[in-house]
Amino acid sequence: MIIGIGGVSRAGKTTLSSFIKKKLRKKTYEIHLDHYIKESSHWDFFAKFPAFYLSMLYRKFDMEHPETIDFTRLYNDILLHSQQNEIVIAEGFLITYDHRIRGLLDKYIHIKLTKDEFMKRRMNDFKRNNEWYANHVWNSFMKYGNYYQGLNHLVLDGNQQVDKEAVLRFLSSSESIKADVMT
Repeated sequence: MIIGIGGVSRAGKTTLSSFIKKKLRKKTYEIHLDHYIKESSHWDFFAKFPAFYLSMLYRKFDMEHPETIDFTRLYNDILLHSQQNEIVIAEGFLITYDHRIRGLLDKYIHIKLTKDEFMKRRMNDFKRNNEWYANHVWNSFMKYGNYYQGLNHLVLDGNQQVDKEAVLRFLSSSESIKADVMT
């Protein structure tokens, strides 16, 4: 089974992935989208988006743009690890952006946050407490990170404590479910 977990930064994707791996007690491999960010020398969109390029110079790189993700390597790694493991969990901010990745997912869990909750969590992270950048992350997610319609998915309210039993029921069901769980 290939499980995708998505949501804006600070939503709890990695925490949920670790919980699922621990609870399912099957041979599981976790893939984190952050490990698939291309080095800036691979980016080819500078000429296409000069204003965007200027903002990137300010920050050195922009992990919130799909062009910065090596989706081909991610796709190939998911395929490889799905042959070697019972479960592969692929989690990240833009995990459903690429149609090839979406096509691999048996189940998808989307963790929603309100913008206020996201900003609160992001600003409390002492390494990333720049309001301009936090707004950029939010806007990028709204633009590129909400591709889950049509997937067998469960939407969780990340503003509240996640209903972990609902997650386990969703993952153990063989039926196609498209549901929102708001606790």
